[in-house]
Amino acid sequence: GANPSWGTVSSDFVKIAEVTPSGGEIAFNSVTSSDYKHYVLHLSQIAAASGSQEPYLRFREGTSNKTSNDYYTTYHSSYYNGSNGGVNNNNNRATHMRLQNWNFPDSGTYGSNMVIEFGNLAQDYPKVSMSGAILDANMANIVNIRMAGIYNVSGANINGFTIYNSGGANFKSQGTATLYGLK
Repeated sequence: GANPSWGTVSSDFVKIAEVTPSGGEIAFNSVTSSDYKHYVLHLSQIAAASGSQEPYLRFREGTSNKTSNDYYTTYHSSYYNGSNGGVNNNNNRATHMRLQNWNFPDSGTYGSNMVIEFGNLAQDYPKVSMSGAILDANMANIVNIRMAGIYNVSGANINGFTIYNSGGANFKSQGTATLYGLK
């Protein structure tokens, strides 16, 4: 029979940047490009350095955060601890997007895993969706989280974003935050 032949491998899914969290924020500044229509951020084993922290997201223009009260967020979480479980649904309007409605783990080497999808950030009213799994701050509940948000501003000139902790705590120096662009 004939020998198979292979063409050049290419992908429309391109790694833009990867960082190991440390300090008070995970920032991706001036990362948008006309080459990409969508972006995906993979967070792996992300944790706070101290307790009672939830991750928040803000869009950026350069290194300046967009802080107007125009972030709309809705989220759903379910949890199970081996014997009991439940659900939590909520929404809010704030100066940030609330990525999850549970505290980050902050002891041991446990961390949150999340996938955050961004629509075309150059368009008006940019949208975000997130799915994630965490072992909560008490190390007692496995939590499944879904979130959707919109920055309700037209012509916002967004070219980056930052993730930070609600109480201002640093991130543990563990895990990775990897940003991909989709053509």
